[in-house]
Amino acid sequence: MGVNVFIWNSLKELDLLDFSVKKSAIVMGEQQVWGIEEIQDGTLFKEFLRSKGWEADAIDLGEHPAYKTSLKLDLALPLPEDMKNKYDILFDFGTAEHIRD
Repeated sequence: MGVNVFIWNSLKELDLLDFSVKKSAIVMGEQQVWGIEEIQDGTLFKEFLRSKGWEADAIDLGEHPAYKTSLKLDLALPLPEDMKNKYDILFDFGTAEHIRD
């Protein structure tokens, strides 16, 4: 799905992109950003968050070379203990609906 203008504006409206406070985030799927004036199209959302000083990871089983740093987790299984309570925020732009696919 990715992060588009509609999603971006929703995140800002909900005050989920306050970069004055360092946070840690997990992104469901390697989501690319598209159509946001201040971000180059195709930038991975986790990389954008990192550029703002956040700690950020993404979960994705994809084989694309850009996803080589993704966490490879089967979301149909329980999370590993070291991931529980590790992140301040979880961004899911459409991945959870496909867990059983």
